[in-house]
Amino acid sequence: MKKIIILIKLNLILFTSVIAQVGTLKDVNNYLTRYLNRIPVPGFSIVIVEGEDVIFSKGYGIEKEGHRKLMTAESTLAIGSLGRGFTAMAIMQLVEKGLVDLDEPVISYLPWFQTANKNFSDQITLRMCLSNTTGIPPQFESIPDLNNTSSAEAFLRSLNSVFIKRKPGMSHEFSDEGYAIAGQIIESISQKNYAEYINTYILSPLNMSNSTTDQHKAESMQIVYGHEMGLDRCHPAIKSETDANFVAAGSEFYSNASDLGNYMITLLNGGNYKGKQIISTASVDEIFKPNTSFQGLGTMLGGNGIDIQYALGWMDMTIEERNILIHTGNNGNVASIMGINRVKDQAFAILFNADVNRLDRFEYPGMEHTVNNVIHILNAEDTTDFGLLRQGLPNDDDYELPADKWHKYIGKYESFGRPSPFFKDMTIDVFVGDSGELELTSRREKEFKGQYKLQFTNESRAILRNISFARQIQFSINPEGEVSGLFMFGSEFKKENELMAKLYRMTSDPSKQLSFLLPNNAVAQWDGNALTATFTDVPKMTMLLKTSVLKSTKFDDYINESLNGKTISHQGIVNKGILKKGLWIDQTVMTQESESTMQHHFAFYQDPVSDKQMQVMLSCPWGTPTSSLQKIMAAIHRSVSYE
Repeated sequence: MKKIIILIKLNLILFTSVIAQVGTLKDVNNYLTRYLNRIPVPGFSIVIVEGEDVIFSKGYGIEKEGHRKLMTAESTLAIGSLGRGFTAMAIMQLVEKGLVDLDEPVISYLPWFQTANKNFSDQITLRMCLSNTTGIPPQFESIPDLNNTSSAEAFLRSLNSVFIKRKPGMSHEFSDEGYAIAGQIIESISQKNYAEYINTYILSPLNMSNSTTDQHKAESMQIVYGHEMGLDRCHPAIKSETDANFVAAGSEFYSNASDLGNYMITLLNGGNYKGKQIISTASVDEIFKPNTSFQGLGTMLGGNGIDIQYALGWMDMTIEERNILIHTGNNGNVASIMGINRVKDQAFAILFNADVNRLDRFEYPGMEHTVNNVIHILNAEDTTDFGLLRQGLPNDDDYELPADKWHKYIGKYESFGRPSPFFKDMTIDVFVGDSGELELTSRREKEFKGQYKLQFTNESRAILRNISFARQIQFSINPEGEVSGLFMFGSEFKKENELMAKLYRMTSDPSKQLSFLLPNNAVAQWDGNALTATFTDVPKMTMLLKTSVLKSTKFDDYINESLNGKTISHQGIVNKGILKKGLWIDQTVMTQESESTMQHHFAFYQDPVSDKQMQVMLSCPWGTPTSSLQKIMAAIHRSVSYE
């Protein structure tokens, strides 16, 4: 009889627990439904794990603004830096096999690796790579080597010209370079490329069939590419360019909420997923062990100011006396966050189809606020204001730009000099919008990148206003009072004027695949795929341009062939940079010819999308105004395009 009573009591406890859980999950659902209505984001998905089970997974809203397809837990998006945790897991698998050591210098595995100050780079360990403490300054974008089968290795070798700015292991700085090194070590030790290793030893065993770091597989998947920010809503984004050299940092990692649920179950259960031991419990503990720290969410932003501890691809964050292992990811068009509460045996992941980190925090709740309250509700606790701004919107409305000056600002602005990688190839338009106010739009070629209202605080300074957080821009005003350009987010843009428009014309090759700007004073003639040109205002300047199949000629070989045995007296540095979807390379060379000195400016534009490359040589006698040559090459650089 006693046994029966005990069984009845146990069943009642279990039944009550199930009822309570159903109640809390219903509250979570109601909270997230309200949250969707508060933010100008089309949709998001969530998965919640407890112990060995997924207890909640759902999508909210739609996948794409203006379309009807609903967001679900199976909607696949880029997860950005969440991919770092997978790299850390892969490294721990190699540690368990005795193939690598976290505290061994990376030169033990990549003997060729070094920075400009080799004495520092020789000290870098795998642990430093995974904890963002290498001291290697962030490059933000890497320069591809289209002539090398191992682009990632070529990029890492190029760091031999980069100086480490602090002693390795001393302090935290979020960067992708350390993870690029870790990814290269994974490839070197396993003899598999990164994507193949991650798929074979992590994704497949975890049944994460809709997750990949393989771009070929991603192209066959229905990826949600996210949204750009507009005045009062989001606009669908197209597939953004990714940097394959940073794949181990998450640059090309795609997943969905359902798959990430399996990953989190593994981490909650000591590396075990449904009887398969992916990594050991000790390795999970090592991944979560703090190595360094950095400033946490400040009190003015609704946080507590407590330092965040960085482990290996994970952060340990104290939120209202609760320790949460957390990481975020974003690429400007999507955002994600994943967290683990080891004390409560709970974990969650939320994937957004717009970058909620960019939203104006004066108008919309931050991601930390939402995540924290989901945790509270899940544990039948009251919600709080953690992550909400604790000060009002700053008042900057005491100036109004006179309408009779608007015409000075209206026009098109082109990127100039060396813009931030985030704003390269960008074009800015200032115009009078439907609102009757001055507005600004940004585009990369034909791709919409944002729209803002301009709130001027004086004649040269304005605040960009839309659903994202406010940013300041500065207009350049010349002594005559005319607007000549603007500075935005660390990048300079020059305003086009009627005089410049009269100086240049768009030129195309006979196949209409290649187009670029040439001065109107150029006398040009195409012969098949080659163009020769002279210039009426600089009689001794000549240009030879050729379009050919990608990689049919190497840059150095082109220079030697073009000079045809002439003696090189001086050579400038070789400049490389990403241009649109390809690579731009240029170099200046001086030659001695009879009694005169000639200067030659060589340039390559390599476009892997069209599988074409453009080769240019501009030549003139030394003493000819160099500015003429530079302006012509700058116009070609700014305008060159393959269809």
